[in-house]
Amino acid sequence: MAPATARLLLVLGLPQAGGDQVRRALELCGAPHLAGAGLMAHHHRALTAAGTGWQATRSLPSRWFGSEAVPALGQQLAEELAPLLPEHGLRVLQLPGLERLLPLWQQAMAGLPVQPAYVLVLRHPLEVAEALRRSEGWSRDKALLVWLQSTLAMEAPTRGQARVVIEQEQLHWDPDGALNRLEQGLNLQLPERSHERLLQLEQERPEQPLAQAPQHPLAAEGSPLLQLALELHGWLQAEARCQQRPRLMPEVICQQLAWAEALYGRTLVEEQQQRARAEAELALLRSRRLVRLSRWLRRDRAA
Repeated sequence: MAPATARLLLVLGLPQAGGDQVRRALELCGAPHLAGAGLMAHHHRALTAAGTGWQATRSLPSRWFGSEAVPALGQQLAEELAPLLPEHGLRVLQLPGLERLLPLWQQAMAGLPVQPAYVLVLRHPLEVAEALRRSEGWSRDKALLVWLQSTLAMEAPTRGQARVVIEQEQLHWDPDGALNRLEQGLNLQLPERSHERLLQLEQERPEQPLAQAPQHPLAAEGSPLLQLALELHGWLQAEARCQQRPRLMPEVICQQLAWAEALYGRTLVEEQQQRARAEAELALLRSRRLVRLSRWLRRDRAA
């Protein structure tokens, strides 16, 4: 097989972490997004087969990637991806839950004439938790647990690979600096990057402000998940800023998170059950109020 001349930038991270903004910035600068209905369908099929998704609170066991179903799933992804790849140039791939199946995607790309690189999108975990509270109605601990699982899933398989960590806040306030970091970290040049394209990106920015983290997160109740999330965020932030950091921090966090998975998994199930009961009681209460109102109206008319 001829040496790979095409480069594929895989944008990783939760949707609420800023991946859409990174993808759009890359598109405006000349790196089109690979959009294919078949590719998306096979990706969702693989997520279903693995029993996971972008919102999963539990990590996907590494042994699943050695199961009998994986080779066929990887071949299907490769067959869908191959026709979308150019002979040369840059392309971008961003899919919900992509980081959860990253080893599978790496297997699928191994036999294709493409050179993958990884863009890890980093946003403060409490800001992500606030965004998830607004969009999904999740509790803070559930959002932090999902953020931890997603971030750990994108970090381990890309370690030692061509990757760059992009801070969502820097992209928001200093897109030129964020793109400089991306080009330098991945040793590439965005073909259509210009001042005009960055102005267009700024004009497309939503008017509503970013969801902000609480002013004093550590003053809140001592949540182990919050402590783990802040440690992991700081570790990746150090990479984004070319600072020194403990080498084995993610492994330590994985070990500490193992017990939290079971504990908070049960807590989240109980929370969902309580919410379902409360909603059922509220619906019953509304029904009774409507019955009483109807009876009152009939008596009023009869009088």
